[in-house]
Amino acid sequence: MALIDWTLPPQRRGVLGLLDKITGPGATGVEVALQLLLPLIATLVAYRYAQEMMPAWPWWKIALFCVLAFDMMGGIVTNATSSAKRWYHRDGQGKKQHLSFIAVHTIHVALVALIFRDFDAAYFAGFSGYLIVSALITLSVPLYLRRPLALFLCATGFLLEIYSWGAPVEIAWFTPLLLIKLLAAHLPREEPYRPLGRSSL
Repeated sequence: MALIDWTLPPQRRGVLGLLDKITGPGATGVEVALQLLLPLIATLVAYRYAQEMMPAWPWWKIALFCVLAFDMMGGIVTNATSSAKRWYHRDGQGKKQHLSFIAVHTIHVALVALIFRDFDAAYFAGFSGYLIVSALITLSVPLYLRRPLALFLCATGFLLEIYSWGAPVEIAWFTPLLLIKLLAAHLPREEPYRPLGRSSL
């Protein structure tokens, strides 16, 4: 059983306040654990893969590879939690704020295009543009249509990656994971379900 609760608890101070800005105030211990444990596993897998399959990579490239893995997996889990939904879709968070959130992630695209795709300007322009346009489309339709449209745009982005942008195999996961993180997990406004008798972290 669960209840729907849009009421935001007060944001904490200091380091815990910074955590609140990422997870959303009032995140449960289980939510936070998932947001740390699952991307940590992805990071360890990425590190192992880079060491075994890309032995010529310098340490800084392996580090960036692992940071991207943590951020993509962590972002998918975090943005999909009820606490994050309540936080990122609170009053005052409209189209401008969501588009800004999407736009910041074009920095990730630039890093991947530059470092892992051999200065692939066409990929950077194509994927960045696709993200922004997809976000605009998703935010422009009625609320009840956003989730299916966001998923359709994710799927279309997957096909573009396979048949048009063509990622190197070692970084082929980046484009689909970023699409899921931003379009499917972040943009749709969904009910913030809370466990009965919940306790925050």
